Amino acid sequence: MTVTSGKEAGPARAGQAMVARHAELAEVLDHWAGMLTAAADSGGPVRPVRNLLRVFLADEVLPHARAEERTLYRAARRDPGASRLVPELVS
Repeated sequence: MTVTSGKEAGPARAGQAMVARHAELAEVLDHWAGMLTAAADSGGPVRPVRNLLRVFLADEVLPHARAEERTLYRAARRDPGASRLVPELVS
């Protein structure tokens, strides 16, 4: 069992929440991508599934990515150990 101090617990929980949210987004994205592939493979209507995938990306994935850029990238730029990573992530 790992014990973290009160000072470390907040960032640890935030990191766990971020990992969980990424897993959730990936699961939903995989679902819609699979549905789109299945529709295309079967010759069925693709447009409705594509539109739902587009809505998911616009309403969930892109706002999440923008929020990360505003918060995580800003913090990483101030960290000497991570500052070189940011330009790589945004290029």
